[in-house]
Amino acid sequence: MTTKSIGNGRWRGGVTFFKPKRQLRVNPGENVWPVEYFGNYKRMEWGNVTDPAWIGTAGVRTGWDWTLPSSVTPSPNGYLLLARGGRSPEQDAAQIAALETPTFKTNAAIDLWCRWKDYEPDEGQFNFTPLLENIQAAKEKGWLVGIRFITSEAERAAPLYLGNRSRNGSAGYDLTKDYTEKGSVNYDPADPTFHARYLALVDAIAQTDICQDSSVKVMYVGYASGSWGDEDIGPRIAGDDNFADTFPHVIERLNAWAAACPGNEGKMIMGGPSAHGTSLGFGMRAGFVEHYWYRLPEAASGQTINDQGYIEVNESADAFRRGLTLGDEAEEFEDNFASDYRTSRPGPRGGPEDLSAPEQGGVAKFGPLASFTYRYFMAVLRTIQMRSNKLLLNGFAILDNDHPLIPFLGLELGRNASDTPDAWCFLVETRLWATQGRPAKNWERWLYQRDAPGLTSVPDVKITQTPALPSARTWPTTEKYDYIARSAEGGKISFRLDTNFLSACTPEDDIDVTTGLTGTTGRYSPRRFRNGRPVYRSGRARIRYETVASGNQAATDILQGDGWVIVVGGQTLFGKVTDSQTPAGLTDWIVSADGGPVSIKCVKNYIVKVTFFDVVGEGSIDLTRPAGDSLGATPQQTTGDGALKTATFIVGASLGPDNDTFEVRGFDAQGQLQEIVLSFVRVIQSFS
Repeated sequence: MTTKSIGNGRWRGGVTFFKPKRQLRVNPGENVWPVEYFGNYKRMEWGNVTDPAWIGTAGVRTGWDWTLPSSVTPSPNGYLLLARGGRSPEQDAAQIAALETPTFKTNAAIDLWCRWKDYEPDEGQFNFTPLLENIQAAKEKGWLVGIRFITSEAERAAPLYLGNRSRNGSAGYDLTKDYTEKGSVNYDPADPTFHARYLALVDAIAQTDICQDSSVKVMYVGYASGSWGDEDIGPRIAGDDNFADTFPHVIERLNAWAAACPGNEGKMIMGGPSAHGTSLGFGMRAGFVEHYWYRLPEAASGQTINDQGYIEVNESADAFRRGLTLGDEAEEFEDNFASDYRTSRPGPRGGPEDLSAPEQGGVAKFGPLASFTYRYFMAVLRTIQMRSNKLLLNGFAILDNDHPLIPFLGLELGRNASDTPDAWCFLVETRLWATQGRPAKNWERWLYQRDAPGLTSVPDVKITQTPALPSARTWPTTEKYDYIARSAEGGKISFRLDTNFLSACTPEDDIDVTTGLTGTTGRYSPRRFRNGRPVYRSGRARIRYETVASGNQAATDILQGDGWVIVVGGQTLFGKVTDSQTPAGLTDWIVSADGGPVSIKCVKNYIVKVTFFDVVGEGSIDLTRPAGDSLGATPQQTTGDGALKTATFIVGASLGPDNDTFEVRGFDAQGQLQEIVLSFVRVIQSFS
């Protein structure tokens, strides 16, 4: 303890005791991104990325653990855009012909960036046959498709007839061009002539029924930008997300796309925020998750920060309540974005490599190449935390199969609390300009950590943020460091699971049923029956599952609160179901009985994985209830060797709606509480 006298002269306030700043347990140093944590930069083609084997046994293993049970498959609402077109239709066709089916589980899509001029070379002469053929070719290769028309760029994308000379030699409209600071040359989308021709383009697209194609999953609507891509959604001013909606031509553009995609508005994704677009059912894509602390807070995507600095996702936001598509991009991982890349043509993205040239230095966009794997790691996890449906990546991975983040990402996208295979909490912290430099902490996905009296923790494991020096630093943060773990000197950190995650039933789960009638009260195991479901009768009370001769599951049963939610053919039916209210395709569902209300609870089995820094000493870590009694898992040993490790605990059915809180505790060799340094905690449905 340190002492200090306060004041001076006769107003001296005596001696105040204060605790000196705590030394970090782990601090690799400035511009150091340990390979043992984040891997080496290594370009891998998608055909070489493989799913890791599921680790479902108890024990401690070095490194992170991103594995999921082999039965987990991608959500039909989640897509990885693993390739991108954007040249001529003929070049896109050649690219599609060369596509290989990914060797890991994902809904793989190619994002076709379509230049307007390729589909309307002369005014009013539309030809979408090459695009339709490319969509069909991708479908035959097993790939889904995203469509993004590039329209505003005057010299590479827009039809020649908007300039001074048409392709056929006749005079053009000679529209005014805007030469942007980043080099692109744009037409003004608000120009009446441009706007009229843009609406004609969208109407022509509508006639093709492209939006109705089952393999087309994303249709992008943007505006204009200083770089290639029709960014944003309309004119913009800082601090007003709905400014674009004040312009009639923006509303007309959005309405035109809604008319082009009737019944499929959910495929539409905007390049920026628009309340009108949201009201039409359009989602939003931001596009810069490489700066992984951005979009905080952001009401449109449900990203909030509470008074204690914890990042929370408002799942009542329109984006989630309406089931809108949310997307992002993490695509600038080529080595020529690095400050230590050698080229005679330096820039934010350097020119051809020249090993005899000096390093391009601070003009590069993203700092040292050694930081790229950390930026990749953070961008992937933030994408998942934001509940994204889709992510555009480079045409390659930069991590090898010893760091299987991409297969994990492919299985996590497009989930909600009721269908996710896991819930997790990343104990990360920084300070943001948006919150006047106050801490912003924890990326959480239906698993929540909160400090409380007797359960306090502090940030630990200091990592230099990227972009790092000598490049320009990232803009959202006041402190250019991340703390990717929390240390609890008291030896325990508390976590709480989301009730919706715990309550979600699957056909694999046992169920506990209480009806008020002893003949039907008990635990049932539908898994034991392949071609149907058991029937239990007592008086008028029945519990009966649908019978399907093929053995396929006709519906997914999800418990919410005290009643059933039945999902049939994509339609959700809520409430208590009796014989007279049986959904089509099902038989004899019961949720009430003469003997009293029916209570149906899943009996789920869970595995918990705790990633920690083994830097304190010999002992163990264990999972307990708040009162301190064990969850029944085998404690896992610590050695104090300094390594990053993941401990796996088999907790079975000891977690559930009535037992949603647990603690991770550290113990020394004598069984006394011992400091722990935790980074990542994940709760997985075991499906076993």
